[in-house]
Parts: sequence; C-alpha cells; structure tokens
Amino acid sequence: MTSIFANRITQTVAVPGMDGQTITIRKLAPRHLEASATEAQRKGLAVSRAMADQLAGFDVGVLRDLRSLGEPKTSTDDADKDDAAPVAPATANPLDGYDALTLIEKGVTEWTFSEPIGRESFEEIDADTRDWLATEILRLSRPSLLQSADEAEQAQKNG
Repeated sequence: MTSIFANRITQTVAVPGMDGQTITIRKLAPRHLEASATEAQRKGLAVSRAMADQLAGFDVGVLRDLRSLGEPKTSTDDADKDDAAPVAPATANPLDGYDALTLIEKGVTEWTFSEPIGRESFEEIDADTRDWLATEILRLSRPSLLQSADEAEQAQKNG
C-alpha cells in the first residue's frame, strides 16, 4: 500500500545467507535522512580534525614527499607498465553521505533475530550486512539514488 506518510511504508527483506531470517524496514522521512547525513558529516569532520591535529607538527617538505607517494609513475620503462595492475573504475556508493548506523536505527522496525532491536544490537552487525541493510533502507526511502542511468531516464519519461 502506498502512502504519502513515509512511516507507513514498510518492506520485509530476507537477510542474505541467513535462511529464514528477515528484517522489516520502513521508508524514512526526510528528517531521518537528514539526521543520517548530518551524522556522516560530523564523523567526516572529526576525522579531518584528527588528521589536521596529527599533521600540525609535520615539516612541509615531508608532507610534500608523502603526497607524491600517491602520484602515478611517469616512467617510460615498459617493465613498469607491464607490472601495473588494471584499475577498475570507481562505482558510486549510495551510502556516501549517509551514516549507515543512523539509517538502520531509524529504519528497522522488526526482525526475526533473538537480540532486541536497538543501537547496541545494531552496532554488532557485521560490516557487510550493515552496508546491505542500510542500502536496502535507502533503496526504499530514496530509490532514485540506486537507479542506473537507464532506469533514471525511463523514470523521467514515465513521469
């Protein structure tokens, strides 16, 4: 059933690799998506501040040398080129800009696991399952973020 009220839209998803285990998720309202984005930004800023604090005492020359370590080689030696592993193109991660734990906290309504639903249990979910679950909540809440270019174009045509 569709509704304009996000909290009334739910979906039960089967947990991959866990026969019989399901999780019921709900569509998130914009305020919950914003809370997740704000938490992701807060964590990103905390990492940036910690890095800045650690780099504050470094010699500028050392920093320049460290920066150059990530630059591609400009050697014309064919042996270097043959040893280079092919680099796969980066794929967009729908969770970029969102905090997975916040999505899960706001989006999980029921599950078949014996552990109680809550932050303590959510923090113990393994990383792959956490990312899968957060992505499923995002898929329900913001399906356009997970559409391919062709799907987005088709959705645009269908109005």
